[in-house]
Amino acid sequence: MKKREFGITAVATVLLLALPVATAVVEYTKGQTPLQAAAEESPEALAEYDTGHDFAFTPVTPSEEAVPLNMADEASVEPVYDDKTSVYLSMLDAIDNYDYAKVTFETTMFGGVVTYTCETDMNTGYAYQKCINPEKGGLVMEDACNGENVILVDHVGDWYDPAYKTAVLRENVDAIAPEDRITVSDDGLPSYAYRENATNCFRASYCLYPQEIAYSYLKDFSMWEITGEEMYLDRNCVVINGTLCDYTATKHGISDFTMYVDKETGILMQLFGTNNGDEISLIKVTECSFQQPRAVVDHYAELLNAVQANAYTNIAEETVSE
Repeated sequence: MKKREFGITAVATVLLLALPVATAVVEYTKGQTPLQAAAEESPEALAEYDTGHDFAFTPVTPSEEAVPLNMADEASVEPVYDDKTSVYLSMLDAIDNYDYAKVTFETTMFGGVVTYTCETDMNTGYAYQKCINPEKGGLVMEDACNGENVILVDHVGDWYDPAYKTAVLRENVDAIAPEDRITVSDDGLPSYAYRENATNCFRASYCLYPQEIAYSYLKDFSMWEITGEEMYLDRNCVVINGTLCDYTATKHGISDFTMYVDKETGILMQLFGTNNGDEISLIKVTECSFQQPRAVVDHYAELLNAVQANAYTNIAEETVSE
């Protein structure tokens, strides 16, 4: 399993709905945003401006340099990070930390309780995912990857697309240096660098590859603490407790949170919080396995055969004919 050698880096500049209301008078020149002016003036001015911690983030720096066992092998020296930075980076680079994973998790982030099962083989690109939504009659969606293409099946509309997306292989995904994960762009706003999703499961961002959640919840280290380790589903998990920036609190409907992160892989195992004293579960893994099957199952071929047997509409063919 390769570490930090991997494809295509996507960089997103996130504009958070509206800039926070300034609490200090900051003079700025034409062409500058108030955020830029505050950042240029001093860290204190920026902190006074960004009272909701929407733009604040902690730069990633190593706590010390590791000493190689072989002093002649300087290339083997890797930076050593503190516990907070280590768990944060493990979530951002989770695709490097396992070769196979299968999880089932429940989430309320789409309204009611929706259940996803995701299975991925990182070495071959094979993957499978299904979504069960009781409010929509049960099984509503499936997708699978054969290492080349992803087939998407909509069981509500009775259609499928056999080449919905091109597969992403882990060996083609570029690493991003920790210090380059969040940078400040020319407009004064933070820019977040994302690695491509090599799990080939669309909802991996909620569990198997939680880059977005790591950014939203953990980018400002002053807002959270590691409070211990606990076993959950026979996995040793790092337990994190914290409060949220104003934007994420409003978006997710909670003011504080508890997060369980698998220590070995960086997979998000649980995420819950409180709102006016009521506990709200956002994400909860109910089953997980990292045991590689003896044979790779081609779920792509299985799905394709099933939808063709049930006369589902191939929307790719319809698009071509139009």
